[in-house]
Amino acid sequence: MNKQLVLFTATILLSVIYKDSSAYQISSGINDLKLRPHCTGSILSARAGIFSSSGRIYALKTPNIYNSASFIDAVKNQEIIVTYSSVKDHVCIRTVSSLGHKSLAAIIPNRFVKYISYTPKLDSWVGTWSDGPAKITVTRKGESLFFDGVAHYAPQQHSGSFSFNAIPQYNFVSNIKGLKMTNTNDVTASIELNRSQCAVGIRKVYNVIYVASNMGCGGLNVTFSGEYQRFEDPDSH
Repeated sequence: MNKQLVLFTATILLSVIYKDSSAYQISSGINDLKLRPHCTGSILSARAGIFSSSGRIYALKTPNIYNSASFIDAVKNQEIIVTYSSVKDHVCIRTVSSLGHKSLAAIIPNRFVKYISYTPKLDSWVGTWSDGPAKITVTRKGESLFFDGVAHYAPQQHSGSFSFNAIPQYNFVSNIKGLKMTNTNDVTASIELNRSQCAVGIRKVYNVIYVASNMGCGGLNVTFSGEYQRFEDPDSH
């Protein structure tokens, strides 16, 4: 293997989290182009987890190579967002950070991850969330929540919107009646392939909401699918 190839494969994995342009897979923060395709979870597959132990965890730099330059110093019970990886016995994770702080992403062995049952407090949904071209405002109405979304597709000046009331199922809401959700199942396809209405599904994992939608909520190329951050982060989640 020549020196140029070695240097090319030695790109550091850990990075500041930014929204990935793909709305259909969770690969945010995996800026190494060799690793990004190996984070294969659909947008609603994200799950709440914690590190199962404390210590230094070495992360993958390519699907087969570990390196001491890429690691996470894990703290037992630290909150992490977890999604699928096509690398055997590994998962894609990102640490949970407060507003304005850096979070880290990596592909690590799944033995360091423990999934948890996650039902966020109702008030933790409240606020204005954005992924850039789209904005979702959530307000509380008694024991239910009201979701109001607006999105724009700038190149063609198209726009779209949705609004609905919902009572969360665990950490999930949708405007599709009868759609059942748990902490573990993934209904992304049921939403994206819906042709009878504007279809939206929203899953909250700690301080991020993941949104899947079909193309029926506005003008041409308008979508709400993506990963949303809140403008202001409350103390609890």
